[in-house]
Amino acid sequence: MAEEEQYQKVANRKDLKEVGLLKIEPNRKSIISAMVIGNVYAVDSICSHKGGPLAEGSLGGYNLTCHWHYAVFDIRNATSMLRMESPLWCFGKWRGGLQ
Repeated sequence: MAEEEQYQKVANRKDLKEVGLLKIEPNRKSIISAMVIGNVYAVDSICSHKGGPLAEGSLGGYNLTCHWHYAVFDIRNATSMLRMESPLWCFGKWRGGLQ
């Protein structure tokens, strides 16, 4: 399989704002994408605590906070900052953002 066929374009660089959240749905999988200090991160868009929509949460630095019950996740690796919730699915980091 050609390398180009392994990737699906889901957004343009202009769609992402520094420390902003963007919900994308490649292959019908709901994901949150965020850019922090020029790097793009992607994690599951559903909170592992109570199923809240993380796209409606907030991002402060690397901390992604669910607005339902204030569960906090590190956007870099999708781990729970409070160690109470299960980690989210982490889809990766792209240095320098999108092309």
